[in-house]
Amino acid sequence: MTETASHRILVIDDEPAMGRLVRRYLEPRHQITFEQHAADAFARLRSGEPFDVILCDVIMPRLSGAAFFRQLQVVLPEHCQRLVFMTGGARNSEALAFLDMVPNRRIDKPFSLRVLELELLRLQMSKNK
Repeated sequence: MTETASHRILVIDDEPAMGRLVRRYLEPRHQITFEQHAADAFARLRSGEPFDVILCDVIMPRLSGAAFFRQLQVVLPEHCQRLVFMTGGARNSEALAFLDMVPNRRIDKPFSLRVLELELLRLQMSKNK
């Protein structure tokens, strides 16, 4: 297991099981906040709640990961580099085109603890540059 500094991580996924999985993998070393709706996550960020990492599903009802990212670009662009996309079903052409267009990293579901920890380490290293 890779050792990383403690992070405040916001997980956005329409499946509650994903929040439980990330929590099980990463707590107690990291503080995990889970939101099932991207609009609620956006409200947290907009209110000034600090997060080091944002893990966001791509395909979600109401507000997709792509739409969430676009809102961040306009209103809170400093959060965009903290965002890592999680995808298991991004097989439609719109989602694939979006993922190809943005510079953000992505991890494919299902993922392992090792993959998740490596992404946290990469984000930490890019912040320290």
